Amino acid sequence: SAKAYAEQYPDRDEHIYQMTWEPQGFKHEERLIRTYEIAYKALHETDPKALVIGPTCSSSMESVAWDERMLSKGLGKYLDGYSVHPYLDWPNLRRTPEQNGLIEGIRRVKAMVRKYPGKDLPMFATEQGFPTGKDRPHTQELLQARCHIRSSLILLGEGFRFHLSFHSYDFGVPDEERYGFYYNLHSSRRYTPDKVSPKPVAPAYAAMTFLLEGHKSAGPMEGLGDKAWGYTYRGPEDTIKALWSEEAKKVTIPVKAKQVEVFDWMGNGKLVPTGSGKLEVTIGPNPIYVKMTPRPA
Repeated sequence: SAKAYAEQYPDRDEHIYQMTWEPQGFKHEERLIRTYEIAYKALHETDPKALVIGPTCSSSMESVAWDERMLSKGLGKYLDGYSVHPYLDWPNLRRTPEQNGLIEGIRRVKAMVRKYPGKDLPMFATEQGFPTGKDRPHTQELLQARCHIRSSLILLGEGFRFHLSFHSYDFGVPDEERYGFYYNLHSSRRYTPDKVSPKPVAPAYAAMTFLLEGHKSAGPMEGLGDKAWGYTYRGPEDTIKALWSEEAKKVTIPVKAKQVEVFDWMGNGKLVPTGSGKLEVTIGPNPIYVKMTPRPA
């Protein structure tokens, strides 16, 4: 309950309550909105730090029709934040997030949220996964890593507060699509295996998290050309640019440092001098990170 949550975590600046989980199949939409109305009032009366988020549709990135209908009926009056499960188009899981329209979908949802409640709401991505499995080629595991990393960079870059990925390990059932960051090496234990082994996504995600934890988006990078993307993230001690493209290409970006540190997507870094104020790098499907620290005063 809200009372127990507030008592257990009194030092948190806010207490986030996600009211529903993929409710788009619920037939009684007015009843769902009424549930939010009741819960919103009760949560805020009980917990002054309450932040109520929802509705957490699982197809928001492909079609906003359900979300728009719910918001047009008044759901936005009972939300402090907007949450989604930004899965990609199921028939096209072997395509990248950009090919599946993730960026355009995010911007449509943000515009829709701004239109109906009449204000910007903080955005949350509370589940997203990409499967591998016995019926998929091993190249799907590399694609899984790219999709996770690039989706995370896009979501953070487009202003989402946080992004939760699904799932930590495979469930261990041979005929299931496997969403894990780790192989389940204990096939008889579907859950909580005692032996796991990392897929490529695990070290790539660790590197991204290590570099970008505590950073906020300064917006997308311009001028990278067709089928190339990048975002700038600012932290308390440095600025990091993440760049990638569908195919290998050279790009030049401005930098405000005599040297920068360039990391590959697995976290291997090297110092690169940039006396001219520009940096030329080769980018491709695996994102790279350019880390810049302020010049000494």
